[in-house]
Amino acid sequence: MEAGSENLLPSSPTYIFLAPAHHGGLGGIYGADEWCMRKVPADLKGSPYYSYKALLADGINRRASVTGNAGDGQINWVLQASTV
Repeated sequence: MEAGSENLLPSSPTYIFLAPAHHGGLGGIYGADEWCMRKVPADLKGSPYYSYKALLADGINRRASVTGNAGDGQINWVLQASTV
């Protein structure tokens, strides 16, 4: 790495997994987050990084961006800029 460059890798591992299908009545963003936490693969449970969120947005409790491709106005968004 060159002097003055930043390390863009996250300080903790990043995992993405797919939860089983659901009928859709999750109870909003936080209900979807809870569904994800209950469906974490066994080999990831108990790790020090055991916190997962649903990749969903409702524009109120979780928002990805106000302006397309700008990343502005994010609220509780699950993906962070400059991470793997």
